Amino acid sequence: MPHLARNKSLCVFILLAAFVLVQPAAATLVPIQLDGFFDDWTAVSPLATDNPNDGGTVDFADVWVANDRDYLYIRFETGGEVQPDEQQDIRLYFDTDMDAGTGTSFGGIGADMVWELGNRTGTFYSQGTSTIDHPDIGLLIGPTVSSTEFELALRRDALPNGSDPLFPGNQLRFILRDATSGDRLPDSGGLNYTFAAGSDVAPTLALGKADPTDIRLAS
Repeated sequence: MPHLARNKSLCVFILLAAFVLVQPAAATLVPIQLDGFFDDWTAVSPLATDNPNDGGTVDFADVWVANDRDYLYIRFETGGEVQPDEQQDIRLYFDTDMDAGTGTSFGGIGADMVWELGNRTGTFYSQGTSTIDHPDIGLLIGPTVSSTEFELALRRDALPNGSDPLFPGNQLRFILRDATSGDRLPDSGGLNYTFAAGSDVAPTLALGKADPTDIRLAS
C-alpha cells in the first residue's frame, strides 16, 4: 500500500506538472478574427485598465493586445460612442524599436509611428518622415460603424515607407490617446508588449453561399 500511495502521488504530480507546462503555451498565441465581435478575445486578459472618468466623450477603459504570425491585434474601449475613422481624435503612438531616442518624442517614448484614427492617416519616422495610409501598414479596424469598443490589426511585415519594417523586433511599446480630452492609456509611460512566437492564424471567413438561393445584403 505505501508503494501504491507513492505511485499515485507521483502520477498526480506528473499530471499537474504537465498541466502547468502546457497551459501557458496554449494561451500565448491568439488568432483574432476582425468581424465586429469579441468572443475570440475571451482567452486574453486586459493588458491595462485606465482610470475611469478622466476623459471626455472618449474615456478609455480596458485595452487588450494579441498577435498571430501575421498581425498585431489591439482591442480597446472608448467609453462614449464614436466613429472609428472620423469625428474623433484618437491617436496611437508606437515605439516599435523600443528606443526612446528615435522617432518623435511623446509621453516618455520615442514613437516610430503615430496613427490618427479620425483622420485615417499616420506618420512614420524612419529615414526622415513619411505620411502613410491604411495599406502601408495593413491596417484593419472593426466595427466600421460607431461603437464604444474596437479591434484593429496591423501587418507584422509592413514596410510603411517601402523599405523599413514597422516592427523590427519582437517587442513594442505604445500609448493610446484622445487628443481632444487629453485622456491617455496609460496615464504615464507606455504599454509594453512582447510578440508570442508561433504560426497560428485566424481562419478565413467563408464568402460562399451555403445555398444557391441565398441572397447577400451589404451596407
